Amino acid sequence: MDLQAAKVCPAVNASSAYYKTKVCVHNFTVFNLTNKQCTCYWFNKAEANLQTSVFASCLIEYIKRHLNDSKPLIIYSDGCSYQNKNSVMANALYICQVNLKSPLSKNIS
Repeated sequence: MDLQAAKVCPAVNASSAYYKTKVCVHNFTVFNLTNKQCTCYWFNKAEANLQTSVFASCLIEYIKRHLNDSKPLIIYSDGCSYQNKNSVMANALYICQVNLKSPLSKNIS
């Protein structure tokens, strides 16, 4: 899982329209190494901010939709502090594990 660089939408040449219509969007991506499927969570600043709870919500929603009881779920992420290495994300994953009665493992590279 990773948060990609912010994208500016729409991509137009510098003009007065550029400064009036510019919206910054974010893409939180989860990639399944087993089946090579990618899930992207796109949002702008009006929908959500860059707090840990946003990423935790996206990840928990992904886990609930894609959890397969026959295989353990291993989560790999980069070392981004506000996104991955914090008590909010750890607690969200712990609560998800308890509620779903499924073992989770998290590796941070």
